[in-house]
Amino acid sequence: MSRVTETFKSNSPRDFGSSTCSLNTTLNASLSPVENNFSSPNWPQGYQVNTTCGWYITASKNHIVVLRLTYALNTDTVKVYDVDGAELSLINSFTGGGQGSRQTTTVYSKFHGLYILLDSDNKTSKKEEGIFASYTAISPALHCSSGNSLDENHNIVLKDPSGVLETPGNPNRLCYWKIIAPKGRILRVEVLSIQLSMLECVEIVFKLNKRNPPSAKLCEQSYPSFVLYSLTNELGIKYQHYGIPTSYGFRANYTTILPG
Repeated sequence: MSRVTETFKSNSPRDFGSSTCSLNTTLNASLSPVENNFSSPNWPQGYQVNTTCGWYITASKNHIVVLRLTYALNTDTVKVYDVDGAELSLINSFTGGGQGSRQTTTVYSKFHGLYILLDSDNKTSKKEEGIFASYTAISPALHCSSGNSLDENHNIVLKDPSGVLETPGNPNRLCYWKIIAPKGRILRVEVLSIQLSMLECVEIVFKLNKRNPPSAKLCEQSYPSFVLYSLTNELGIKYQHYGIPTSYGFRANYTTILPG
């Protein structure tokens, strides 16, 4: 059993002065626009050494979690994991932002849960402000649309056995489709048309929610139709532009298949 898996089964609070900290604080995400928040002990004055805290955030069925994380850590690290049932997969780890220079990032879950782990060492010479986070739940969109919120257009989650992706023909600056097949299957994507104008790009991301994932980017010209296959059971396709799109954009079909 991994250490992170153990944190899910632990529910013993640890007292750090005026605050308590648990390895398994369970939080329910309210539907957007309502946001809730949590922080490390004694934020922003700083927590004690050897502090270990974990927060498990869950959204209701058919929703995902949006986490906005502010951190000020000199040497410690906060890790954010995707939660799929009993399985955890690391999305990213964050450090830095110390000495009064806080950093903020936004993380989206692929499923309906996130786990956040802050694990401190025993160095007494450092000053760690800690972390502060707000979170909410959204229903992932099925299409990129000007009627969606920014968060929804960043998280178009497709889980059907087959489907269609196409640029929306409106001034959205970013659309991100996340296609997830059942485990044991991969994705076949047939790009039917791709015509990109100035400052317009399509990026194919081969691993979702990973730091510096392998990807391929196509920009500012027309390309012939082609077929691509995912490396795993998931694939991301990101469309973005920095001006007014004047071209057709792109259109693609996808289907799930067995590998080999």
